[in-house]
Amino acid sequence: MDDIVKACSEQLLFWHISGETNSYNEPVDHILVWSNTDYFWFVLLPQSTQEIHFFLEDRDCVYFLEQFSLNHIKFKLTFSEVRHLSTPGEETSSWPLVTTLSKEYTYHWSSSSWEVTLDNPDHQINNPAYYNLPPSNPQDSDFVREQL
Repeated sequence: MDDIVKACSEQLLFWHISGETNSYNEPVDHILVWSNTDYFWFVLLPQSTQEIHFFLEDRDCVYFLEQFSLNHIKFKLTFSEVRHLSTPGEETSSWPLVTTLSKEYTYHWSSSSWEVTLDNPDHQINNPAYYNLPPSNPQDSDFVREQL
C-alpha cells in the first residue's frame, strides 16, 4: 500500500509543479476513474471466464478495481468482486458470473491513515445475497461500433 500512497502523492505534486489545467482552464485538483461496464462484461470477462471459474472453485476471491478517486484531501480505491450463481447439479463452469461490491479503502492525507469505508459482510462465493447481473447488451453505442 505504501507504493500507491507514494504514486498518488507524486501525482498531486506533478499537478502542482506542471500547472496542469482541466477543460475549464482551472488547475487540476482531482481525478476520478471507474471501470467501463461494457468492456468489463463483453470483452474482459468472456476472455477470463474459465480462469475465473477455476479460482472460484478453489474458493479464491476474484477482485477488480471498480473506481479510483484522488484529490488533495484523500484518495479512494473501490473494489468489487466476481462471484457466481450456482445451481445444484450443474457443471460449475456454466454458473453465471455476477459482481458484488467488496471493499473500499480511503487514505486520508491529513492523518496519513487508511480507513475501510465499505466492507461487504457477505463472503459467499456462490449465490451472494446482493449482486449485479451482467447487462444483456452493451449500453454504449460507440463501444458496439468499435467492437464490430
